[in-house]
Amino acid sequence: MSKIMFSLSNNLIHRMKAVIPAGERSAVLSKLLEKEITLREHQFYKAALELEANQGLKKEMQNWDTEFMEDGLDNA
Repeated sequence: MSKIMFSLSNNLIHRMKAVIPAGERSAVLSKLLEKEITLREHQFYKAALELEANQGLKKEMQNWDTEFMEDGLDNA
């Protein structure tokens, strides 16, 4: 486990201290971060799937492969 430091508004800190006991704060913040990170990872994954399924992009990439096949970079 590691410790990190980040900034929060004074108002948010006061509210957190008022409702979340000191011994629970790290666990609560960890759960909230895990939820947000999982959501964002899922969004990135969905975007990647959509990009892979994009027929226009597939055609464009095939054109790039055809146009630059003899660019000499294989021997670099």
